[in-house]
Amino acid sequence: MDSRISEILKQDIEKLSGRSKAEIPKSEALRIVREVWPHLFRISEPAPLKIGIHKEMIAADQVPPMLIKIALRYFVEQERYLEALKEGALRIDSHGKYAGRVTLREAVGAEMALYRKQQRKLTGSTCDNREFIGRLRVVQ
Repeated sequence: MDSRISEILKQDIEKLSGRSKAEIPKSEALRIVREVWPHLFRISEPAPLKIGIHKEMIAADQVPPMLIKIALRYFVEQERYLEALKEGALRIDSHGKYAGRVTLREAVGAEMALYRKQQRKLTGSTCDNREFIGRLRVVQ
C-alpha cells in the first residue's frame, strides 16, 4: 500500500473512531479492511477464512479491532461467502496461505444460515432449525 493511500486510510479510520459500533456503517468498515487485506475480502469469489482470523488481523495493528469485527461479521454473513463454505474447501489466513479446511459441521451451518436468509427474504420471518432439518438433504 503506498503512503498516499495509507494517509487516506488513516483519515477514514480517524473519522470513524469516535463513533459507537451501531453508528459505523458495515459497508464502510468492510471497505477499510479490504484496503489493508484485499486478498481476503473478494466479493465476487470469496474464500473461506481461517477460524480465528480476527486475532491475526488485530495483531497486525493496522485497523482498530472494532472495525475488523464489524467488517468480518458483515462479510461472513454475505450469501456468496456462505455459499463458498463447502465441506473440504480450503480456508486462508491473513497472509493468503492455506489454513485448514471447512468441516461438514461448518458447511451444514452455512447451509442453514443461507436457508434462513432466503426464508427471511421470501416470507419476512425466519424458520426454526427443526423446519430446516426436515428439508435438509445430505449429498455426497
